[in-house]
Parts: sequence; structure tokens; C-alpha cells
Amino acid sequence: MNPWLLALKSANWLENRGVWQEASPAQKQRQMVMIIFFVTSVVLLIWLIARIQSRMRVPQTPHRPYRLFRRLLKLHGVGLADRMLLVTLAISQRMRQPTLLLLSPALFARHAEEWLRGSAFASIWPGARRRLVRIAEQVFAEDASQKA
Repeated sequence: MNPWLLALKSANWLENRGVWQEASPAQKQRQMVMIIFFVTSVVLLIWLIARIQSRMRVPQTPHRPYRLFRRLLKLHGVGLADRMLLVTLAISQRMRQPTLLLLSPALFARHAEEWLRGSAFASIWPGARRRLVRIAEQVFAEDASQKA
């Protein structure tokens, strides 16, 4: 059959079947709502995937340094009263990052000595000097065992 006749018949078929027919306003509105819904769903899905991946890649920095400090002390096995003593020491020394006390024995000793000399509360705390020495031995015991 002639290709021109085939093209004419297919065009006529498309026109009669409704592919080229105008949609009613209600159909256009439904189609527009479906398109908006689909695009919104895809955008939200991409945002959700990106958010999950970003949380998996980047470690969260601690927003509450004193909470981190207490947790680390608890992990070292420091008792509640001793943890309270160290938190009081860090607050009175106005330390923004109290976890720094746990980095080196020299830093710990320097801040403890300053606190014992300058704080009125240190004189009230029973056996503060003895307790601070014991806490330092407990916290830095791993450090001493690695040097030996």
C-alpha cells in the first residue's frame, strides 16, 4: 500500500480516537493536579534521601559540652559525687569545653590547683584535693599504662 495513504489513515485514526481531541476543563484540572502531585512527591523524595545521606556521612558535633563531659566521666567509671565535683570545678573555672580537662594530666592538675586555691566552694567540699587526685589517677590510668 502507498505510504501516503497509510500516513493519512493513521492521522485520521489519531484524530478519531481522541488523542488530538481537546480535554474538558475538569480533565485538564485533574491532569494538572496529578502533575503537581507527582512533581512534589519527587522533590520531597529527593530531599529526604539527601537529608538521610547527609546525616549518615557527617558525624554530629556535641552541642552540649557539659553533657559530653559527664558522659565521658561516667565511661571512665567516675562516681556521681566525683562527677559533680568536676562539673563544679569546670563551671567555676568558666570552661567552655570542660572535656579538655580529660586530655592531659598536666592540664587537669593545673585547673584543679587553680580551683583549689581560688574557690571558696573548694574549701567547703570535703576532701576535695584527695578526691581530685584519685579522679586523675582513675581517668589517666590508661595513659600511664600505655607509657609503661
